[in-house]
Amino acid sequence: MSSTKGHSVNWPKGEHNPLQIGYNTKVINKGDLMLFTSDRPVKELNDFVDYVWSFYGEHDDTLYPIFGLTKRDIYNAFFIYQERIEKGDLEYVHYSWGDGDSLDRERVRDIILEQPQFIAWHGG
Repeated sequence: MSSTKGHSVNWPKGEHNPLQIGYNTKVINKGDLMLFTSDRPVKELNDFVDYVWSFYGEHDDTLYPIFGLTKRDIYNAFFIYQERIEKGDLEYVHYSWGDGDSLDRERVRDIILEQPQFIAWHGG
């Protein structure tokens, strides 16, 4: 079992995500360091996190900054998103993985913004 901020995902040993999400399926937390293990390269997950960060992270080129956001928060939101896809609850039954496209990015953003400590820039 792996866990991210109170959320856990159980994966049978040696099995892959049945939805073929394509990113890592296990997380091992060791303090502030997160180690990812799977048969897919860690680079794929890191690329997606960098993609999300490029839109919402606090840096000079950010289009829509979310104040206080860290890359770790994006990783955590990704795993919540993955869990929602896998569970298929009625509220999230329309969720599916789009290979890290803009809809995936926006859904991860929405999960981040569900947390009250984050404030999104609204222009102006």
